[in-house]
Amino acid sequence: MNIVTPLPPPPTSAAAAPPPPIPSRPLGPAFDARKDVELRARAGHQAVYVGDHTVLCRVLGSYMCYVDSRDRALAPHLIMNGCWEPWVTIAIARMLKKGMVCVDVGANLGYFTMLMADGVGPQGAVVAFEPNPRLAELCKASMYMNGFHGHTMVSTYATSDRDGDEVHLTFSEHLPMNGTIVASSPDKDAVPVKTVTLDTACSKLERVDLIKIDAEGAEEVIWDGMQQVLERNPHATVVLEWNAQRGQAERLLDKIERRFPVVRHIDFAGDVVEVTHEQLMTERGCEDFMLVLRND
Repeated sequence: MNIVTPLPPPPTSAAAAPPPPIPSRPLGPAFDARKDVELRARAGHQAVYVGDHTVLCRVLGSYMCYVDSRDRALAPHLIMNGCWEPWVTIAIARMLKKGMVCVDVGANLGYFTMLMADGVGPQGAVVAFEPNPRLAELCKASMYMNGFHGHTMVSTYATSDRDGDEVHLTFSEHLPMNGTIVASSPDKDAVPVKTVTLDTACSKLERVDLIKIDAEGAEEVIWDGMQQVLERNPHATVVLEWNAQRGQAERLLDKIERRFPVVRHIDFAGDVVEVTHEQLMTERGCEDFMLVLRND
């Protein structure tokens, strides 16, 4: 099963050498507040339309990122502000160390994939999963453009609790971040994709240090399909988007709490703080929590 494949070279001359990594200023503990990330990103943002519904923009003052100009959700933030969810950005950046192995489930355009790739460096590795073929294509192009392709891989499999099922991805080109995986769809534009568990996809990795999951309602099946990974990597940190109004939210929360009795989340300042079961079930309404799960 060809689940994770190295990024191919761009469609240029075979003799063309890959670009060196861009000189970046990784985020981290030196950035003590969310406003530091926002100010740096806005001061360094640039954007240019390059045709075929594609904009090349600079994010976080460092990385070059391809986005789809039709996207009305994530792309405008990257084009105009140069960052996305700065509280999550700074929290994840603080978790990264050189040589780590990271998994990005629901990579979208690769914003957090780039952050991880820079943070772990060539000594580490990042495996990203994005079943939307257009987003995966742009993610791959951004990894290559920034010189991260040597230690970053992208898969278009949909992570789930079963291997090898054919399911369908439905999405709007204006809101691609809200794509949904369904068993079958009458929508002629739905994209057929194969499923894989993280247990299978990560089985050949020597270790896994950080897993980020943002899968628009598929979190429970992904969780069920990654228990061997957590058993083999008890030190790993999981950053998982969770919403009380999405699917069987309390059932997933019960599963999480059985493995991680202390649950934390990223607050809007970018700090990782404890949160109770009751808070998760009653606060924020339809707003997402970004949980941080680790054994320490």
